[in-house]
Order: sequence, then structure tokens, then C-alpha cells
Amino acid sequence: MGDVMHTMDPQDPTHKRLAQVGSEIAAEHKIRVVLLVSACWTTDKRPCLTAAPDPVTMHEHPCQCLMDFEYPVPGCPHITKQIRKVLVDGGLQCTQDNKRGIDHGAWVAMHCLFPDPDQAPPVVQLSLINGYDTAEHLNMGKLLDPLRDEGVLIVGVGNAVSSRKQFELSFIKQYKMAYFRATNWSQETRDKQHLIPIALKSVADWAEEFDIWLACLLESTTGEQRNAMVCEYRRHPLAALAHPTPEMITPLIVVLGAASLGGEGSDCTGRKIHGSFQHSLSLSAFRFG
Repeated sequence: MGDVMHTMDPQDPTHKRLAQVGSEIAAEHKIRVVLLVSACWTTDKRPCLTAAPDPVTMHEHPCQCLMDFEYPVPGCPHITKQIRKVLVDGGLQCTQDNKRGIDHGAWVAMHCLFPDPDQAPPVVQLSLINGYDTAEHLNMGKLLDPLRDEGVLIVGVGNAVSSRKQFELSFIKQYKMAYFRATNWSQETRDKQHLIPIALKSVADWAEEFDIWLACLLESTTGEQRNAMVCEYRRHPLAALAHPTPEMITPLIVVLGAASLGGEGSDCTGRKIHGSFQHSLSLSAFRFG
């Protein structure tokens, strides 16, 4: 996901690549709904599904220049009901929210994959569970796996490497600025300062090392071996830097659960479809199936 302004720019490499991926998936599969697991939504004790027929575009992100942005994509209450039944029948209690809109993690991802909301599939969001227990979220993904054969595209939104504090500190070090948030600047100011292109080229060595480890793991292992190794990511010596809090990597664990029942074949193999950095934020994206 990274810093929102970058991924919202149609000329940004991440946006352009993910739009291509969205077009490819839509051409290959009939998508009834996108089931989106965003790092921006966590609920207590049990997961929750959105069920609003016309979810509002939430503006919970502090970017003032995006407060007027709208992504009017429909919800799908009847599929929410179906997904909830799948989870409950699998032993995982689940609630639904009939009013909640789609958060910025959801609409950034959808806007990248399907830039025109009029051509986008409906969206249902699924929350993470507070505590971010890896086994619990892996099991949740496994319960969702059969839905993939019924036209449900499962998308996890987070970061392969995510240290917002290190991202902001990098600008103090490089530009002697007390604070930096690109999203508060006008395009004219950004063009004058030339800081954003530099930031995109400035990658923390430790962040790149963790990102390479994760990519190699996802592309070279499958099934339960891969699941176990990703779920134990905290054992990596750089994990505390790469993920000081667990919410940004947890959506990946849900997706891995949903991609692990296809055996050891191509359906289970991870493919890196995009890679870019914003210092200590990795925008690496992977596709399964």
C-alpha cells in the first residue's frame, strides 16, 4: 500500500502495474465480488464482514488532499451472507456490519486494480482479528478457499515491509526536516522540491533484505511449509524493524490460507508481480492462482 498519494497517482509505477494485473484477472476470471482483507480494519474477538449495499468511501486517512476522493463501488449483501455462512460453518464465528463503508486500505487497492469504479466488481471487506494470531488468520483463509471457485477474488492489502516511523525518520536524516508527509503538499510544491523521486530511490538496506527473504519464500515454497515459515516471520532477525506491529503482514497470512489447499501445483505457487520501495515501505505485490 505504501504512502497513499503515490499509489493514487495514475502514473505511479505501482498503480500502473496493478491496473494491468486487475485487467488480466478480469479477463481470465468472472469476478462476482472482491473479498478484501485490509490492514486498516481490525475487530475484537471475531471477524466482521461489510454488508452495506452502497458503502461510502471512508476518509480515515490523514491526507487532507484526498478528503474529496470518492470510489463509489457497490457492496454485495447477499454474498456477504454466503461468506459469513462459510466461516460460521467452519467453526469461526463472524459478525456483519450493515453500515460500514470501505476504508482507505480498500479503496486504494481497488483504485489501483480497477481504476474505473463503474467497471469494478462489488466489494466486501473482511476484518482482521485483534491480537493478530497467525494460526487463527491462516485458518480463516483456509475456510475461504472454496469461494475462489465461485468467483470470489480474495485480496489482502498491507505491506511486505512496513515501518512508518523509519520512513518518516529517513527524511529527518536526509533532508534535515523535522517532519515530512508528501500528501500535504501540492503538486507544484512537490515538483519544485524533487523529494518524492529521491525517496522512491532511497531504500533502507535492512528493508530490502527482509523483502527479498519474503519474496524468495513465497515463490520457492508451497503449502504448509510456506505457511509455517511465513507465520513464524517474527523469528527473522529483521522482523522487529520490518514489522514493528503485525497488522500489515497479517492480510498476507489470510491470503496464504486461501491459497494452500490447491496442493503443490501452480494454484499454490506465489508469483511476485510488482516490486517497489518508499525507503522502509515495500510495495511488493504477489499473486496466487
